[in-house]
Amino acid sequence: MATLSFADLVGYATYLDNFDGADANPLPGWSATGLTGGTVFQRTSNQAQRQGAGNGSTYRMGVFVGADQIAYVNIAVLWTCTLYIRVKDPGAGTVDGYAAYYDDTAHTIELGKFVNGTYSTVSQTSFTATAADDMGIAAVGSDFVVATRTSGTWTDRVQTTDTSYAGAAGDGVAIEGDGTTGRFDNLFAGTIVQQGSASTAWVAA
Repeated sequence: MATLSFADLVGYATYLDNFDGADANPLPGWSATGLTGGTVFQRTSNQAQRQGAGNGSTYRMGVFVGADQIAYVNIAVLWTCTLYIRVKDPGAGTVDGYAAYYDDTAHTIELGKFVNGTYSTVSQTSFTATAADDMGIAAVGSDFVVATRTSGTWTDRVQTTDTSYAGAAGDGVAIEGDGTTGRFDNLFAGTIVQQGSASTAWVAA
């Protein structure tokens, strides 16, 4: 197991969407169906917001060019929300992917995963987010880190391993939220390029 540090990897993520532009429904450039069906997102006041009550999601495929991936998003208005990488086969009951999931009721953050449409928790810890925090997830092989950034400082919250998609990962990213009060802003994503098998450029000391 290589213990990943999100701060060491964050430079591989570049702007994917700042959600700026005229209000639009559904969210431009994103799917018109959710990860497992259902409602999706819209653009409201230059941010991404759920269309209606309950839980909903949206995805974008072809984002990554390899299995080692990183993404993070700003939680502009606090809510229970999820950010996915390695998304594969979305839009039906067979979606696969890994998730950074924050529960604003239980005050926990976790690495979770979809396996053939069924979600489960890989590893979880207690954490209370504040509005305008960033939440991120990175994967290198079977090693994972879920992290948050407050006032410019990244803190690793979950560091663990999982072997469900170490080699055959999907190339999509997705966002998900519960209810309409929360909003996302400024999503970054990228493919991590390892600099040799013993590199410390992306692995914590």
